[in-house]
Amino acid sequence: MKSNWLKTVYKAINVVLMAGVFYFAYTYGTSLIREADFSGLDNNWWILVLAFICFVLFYIILSFHWFMICKIIDPDIKSVQALAYFASQPFKYLPSSIFSFSFRAKYAKQLGMSIKKSTYAQLLENFNILGSGLIVSVTFFVFTRSLILGILCLIVFAMAAYLSVRFKIESKVPLTKGKQTICIYKLVPSFLLITCAWVISGLSFWLVGNSLNYTIDLGLAISASAAAFVVSILAVFAPGGIGVRELTLSLFAVQNSAVIMWRLLTFTADMIVGFTAVVYIKIRLNIIKHQS
Repeated sequence: MKSNWLKTVYKAINVVLMAGVFYFAYTYGTSLIREADFSGLDNNWWILVLAFICFVLFYIILSFHWFMICKIIDPDIKSVQALAYFASQPFKYLPSSIFSFSFRAKYAKQLGMSIKKSTYAQLLENFNILGSGLIVSVTFFVFTRSLILGILCLIVFAMAAYLSVRFKIESKVPLTKGKQTICIYKLVPSFLLITCAWVISGLSFWLVGNSLNYTIDLGLAISASAAAFVVSILAVFAPGGIGVRELTLSLFAVQNSAVIMWRLLTFTADMIVGFTAVVYIKIRLNIIKHQS
């Protein structure tokens, strides 16, 4: 009886949260459309479409990165687990990033990974995302100031990656009282992958600026994009990093119209790929249920 009651409450909460995401998507999406200056596009719609494709590619790499992390923790995990990354994206627009964290665990479990393992996977994922994002932002920003210093940064980071693999460096996971360790050397391949993803994201942002006839240095665009995402992830109580990401981009002297268009593009990608994955997972679960 208690179990049925808990299931009912759980389903009700999920319905409310899902409705909240849809409502926010509508209100926030329409506000972005009103603010965006589409007249600046002229005949450059194809560049904006290319920017959208690049950003979706960025997300595809991030989803594969999630699968790689899961594979480290559970070698038997199936590739369909990559969809859990997509499915959790719309829920980062709820009031706290804890919802994105919990919905990732929810969809990861539906795709065959326990909550305990997916929680550990998310810790490693965020370690990679924040670490690589910071490195990419700093390195490309330095490149815009000095080619030699930029190359030195690359050498330092490359040496750090090599040494971590060479000496099989491990580290204790914070807040686990030493019970859990991170095999840093095992994360190097996925770390390098996510580093490449930041470059593609920055390219997408650069294309958005070009579609509006704004000249943005490519290195600065990559640095600004990575920094904005990192700061928005750290701002756990800002839904989807709204406001925080825009403020970060403005610090890089990016034109306001480009920032709004970039937010509209990323928000649209979040909703399209996110809810497509949610529907696919739901259909998949129903098929499995009927077959059993």
